[in-house]
Amino acid sequence: MLANHFRVPIEALFGYDMVSSGAFTMPEVSNGHFRAVPVVLAVAAGQPDMWTVDRHMDVPEEVMAKHPESYLVRVVGDSVNRRILDGYYALADPQLREPNDHDLFVACVNGDAATIKRIHKLAHGLELIPDSYDPTIRPIVYDVYDEDDPEGTIMGKVVYAVMSLDYSI
Repeated sequence: MLANHFRVPIEALFGYDMVSSGAFTMPEVSNGHFRAVPVVLAVAAGQPDMWTVDRHMDVPEEVMAKHPESYLVRVVGDSVNRRILDGYYALADPQLREPNDHDLFVACVNGDAATIKRIHKLAHGLELIPDSYDPTIRPIVYDVYDEDDPEGTIMGKVVYAVMSLDYSI
């Protein structure tokens, strides 16, 4: 009855992920109110890092109508825990890449790592600013003139966050 009510396979109630590897196609609306959106990465909410994830999460159709190109990333770490907790999923819109000091963004570092932070655009690079209750987490500055600094690219603005049904507190 629970599987029918939530419109999920019974295996999902026991924690089994039924998404096949490499299935990052945007499916049709799963019911009248939600769309299954691929989780493409797990990104560090701390020092930049990323991992691939095979999973889909339901996002309200009205959110996806405003941000149709968006994708989900799993947040790992505490550098933005004032806004999004470790283990939550953030919906990033790649069409919105102009940084400001208020919103969260997914940033790619050197093409092989990613993080989620507030971003301040500098004349010579980017400052990735945490939004955390932990005062020891400090901003990270990437300077385009420093050949030892990696290159930072904004991948999209975070427009929505969702908690998984199997999230444990």
